[in-house]
Amino acid sequence: MTGKTFNMAISPDAPIRYLRIAPGDWRLCEVEGFLGNTKLDRTNWRATDQFKEFSQVTPTASWTASFQLSESPPPGSYLCVALEGKHGPEGAWAAARVDGHPVGAPTRAPSFPFNSWEAGGGHPDSNMTYFIPLTPEMATKPFDVVVLTLAGGVNEYKPQVWITAYPTPAVTKEVVLQTAAK
Repeated sequence: MTGKTFNMAISPDAPIRYLRIAPGDWRLCEVEGFLGNTKLDRTNWRATDQFKEFSQVTPTASWTASFQLSESPPPGSYLCVALEGKHGPEGAWAAARVDGHPVGAPTRAPSFPFNSWEAGGGHPDSNMTYFIPLTPEMATKPFDVVVLTLAGGVNEYKPQVWITAYPTPAVTKEVVLQTAAK
């Protein structure tokens, strides 16, 4: 596949959230984007070619938790969606809707599968945790956390949602103590 170039006509008026290149089992080593002859900045791009098409893994079960945050989350906050128990390799997925808008989980533990010639990524079949970043704009908005058991997955897990924060480096709070005058 070395040297292959794929040209795609994409409207400049419509932002792109996800791009799927089928079939997904090619061994890609780099993806670059151009607008005309200008190379696009890839700083915030994230991609994987490890997952089947959605039509091959349609959901067989779902779970939803609806709530609102009562206050603005501190910097570095995120929701942890823990799938406690067995779900099978890539057998369950978690995401959220915030005020009706989809919000994905860009990280999870154990990590998403990946192509690496140095070591395998593994395919854990239980106890996955998805991490959904929170922003101050999400305060007081309605949340729907959704977990899907996918075709071929195992529905022997219990989802739980937690909120937590990773401490932002170099942030301090100063407390001034004063003595009362006598």
